[in-house]
Amino acid sequence: MARTATPGSLHVLLIEDDEADAELITHAITQADPEARVDRVTTRKQFVKVLAEHQFDVVLADYDLRNWTGMEALQELRRLGFDTPLIVVSGTLGDERAVECVKAGAADYVLKGTSLARLPIAARRAIEEQRHRADSRRAQDEIEKAHVDMREREERFSRLADNIDELFFVMDARHRKTLYINPAYERIWGRTCQSLYDDPQSFLDAVPVDDRVRLMDYMGHIELGEQPGKMEYRVVQPNGSVRWLLAHAVPIRDDAGHVYQIAGVALDITESREAQLALEESGERFRKLTEATFDAISIVRDGILQEANSGYAAMFGYARVEEMIGHPVTDFVAEESRAEVERHLADNVEGRYELVGCRKDKKKILLEATGRTHTIAGKTVRITALRDMTEKRSLEEQFRQAQKMEAVGRLAGGVAHDFNNLLTVIMSYTGLLAEGLSPNDQRADDLEEIHKAAVTASSLTRQLLAFSRQQVIEPRLVDLNEILSISEKMLGRLIGEDIDLVTVLTSGPVAVMIDPGQ
Repeated sequence: MARTATPGSLHVLLIEDDEADAELITHAITQADPEARVDRVTTRKQFVKVLAEHQFDVVLADYDLRNWTGMEALQELRRLGFDTPLIVVSGTLGDERAVECVKAGAADYVLKGTSLARLPIAARRAIEEQRHRADSRRAQDEIEKAHVDMREREERFSRLADNIDELFFVMDARHRKTLYINPAYERIWGRTCQSLYDDPQSFLDAVPVDDRVRLMDYMGHIELGEQPGKMEYRVVQPNGSVRWLLAHAVPIRDDAGHVYQIAGVALDITESREAQLALEESGERFRKLTEATFDAISIVRDGILQEANSGYAAMFGYARVEEMIGHPVTDFVAEESRAEVERHLADNVEGRYELVGCRKDKKKILLEATGRTHTIAGKTVRITALRDMTEKRSLEEQFRQAQKMEAVGRLAGGVAHDFNNLLTVIMSYTGLLAEGLSPNDQRADDLEEIHKAAVTASSLTRQLLAFSRQQVIEPRLVDLNEILSISEKMLGRLIGEDIDLVTVLTSGPVAVMIDPGQ
């Protein structure tokens, strides 16, 4: 027995033995249709029992269940004579198995996770397609019976077509004159059926020019006896509203095999089409968001770059992303980091790590990568965000160097203070010893030299204190010749005998405003 979609809110039968997954699926359905009703079963026995008690618009089944599978549920559904569409919902379904499910009769398959947002659209589409198939079968049956009893076919056809929501029509193939069209025409076209009978070509006035050309070409193929399948086109109502139709027409032949009529149905798919356009708009917003970010974002499958934003191309010195698509992602990684990147890709390692990238001009850059593994359209991909850390690391290194220099300065300051204290003691004792000696005593000259050396050494401590920023600079007017002469005596004792020190002084004083300790 065929079960058609009930009017009003959606009635869903969910076969799911995982409580958390059941809540997520129910939320996805009711979020799209707050009035939707979701009944849940977990066992085969419950499934058979609830089918006998209620009518459902669609069945959602997990592929792997305890002691049975979603495909066994599909077989049971068909064995009991129900034509209700069944959609497989799974988190582990691969492409090959998904294709097998559809071939076996599943209406669609949806992956758990982020793809659940598509589930309400898939359910509505499956219901619409099931209704369309049922109506098409009924219509085709009526057309085939026309050769047996024309009058009976027309009566039965009229009763059927007048009470279905889909547009149904029969037209003369030779003159393209409408022989019959059901009342759905008035709802979809916004015009009376009588106006079409009066002017058989008036229905084309509501079809936009570009769609009109395609529609006429479609009808031309049918007139030649071909069956081109389905086609989509738009209709603009008098109030400006646009409706999307999915049409399927077939040729009707006479006893001689000539096409003399065309019959078909047209399904109003405006809601599903608008949902599709909204999904495409959402995807466009996501693409604009990724382009607006300052980071480089890439999508990699099997080690090959599939998609990337413009920031990715700019980071690696390429003018266009298209130059990079299709290349191994390791082409943009320096040799020293390739093994690490390959390990993250092979093992699906998630999280943040650093690597060395290689630009188009062979210049190396330090990158911070954050990678995540996702499933898109049943395929495992790697989504990675990259951030250029080269300048940041350079600034950090400069900061660390400055800290080292500051530490050295503090150390030099401490040493200078202690050394200055020792020099103060030396100068004090040389002064005391000099007071007890006569001017002609040779030891007095020696003490004078010790005192001068201590004074010179004291100037060195002032230099260290200035370096450590612990000494205030005190400029004063001094003779540069005198400063050089003092330094010459000290350096003469420090440098080796294999070095000649030559000092060239001016004939007169050279007055400069400096701190002698500097």
